[in-house]
Formats: sequence, structure tokens, C-alpha cells
Amino acid sequence: MSHAPGLSDRDWRVRAAVYRRFAETGEAPDADRLAGDTALPPGGVEASLGRL
Repeated sequence: MSHAPGLSDRDWRVRAAVYRRFAETGEAPDADRLAGDTALPPGGVEASLGRL
């Protein structure tokens, strides 16, 4: 799978989950919930959210 330059697979999954959740619910990102959506630990999600 090809992603934007410099974007890790983890960051890509988090970004996709953020957009998907916002489109479905209008809610702001929640690291704990996104961890479940992306199969990542909450700390990894928080780190990726910081790079968005």
C-alpha cells in the first residue's frame, strides 16, 4: 500500500480512522476509541494524532 511520503503505516491507519469516525459521528478524535479502530495501543494513537 502506498501512502503519502513520510507517513508511516501507523499514522496512515490513525488518520483514516480519525476521518472515518468524524464522518460517521462528527466527534473529535478519542485516542482510546481509535486504538480499538486501528488495533494500536493508545500511546501509539496519541503519537500519531500529534503528527496530524
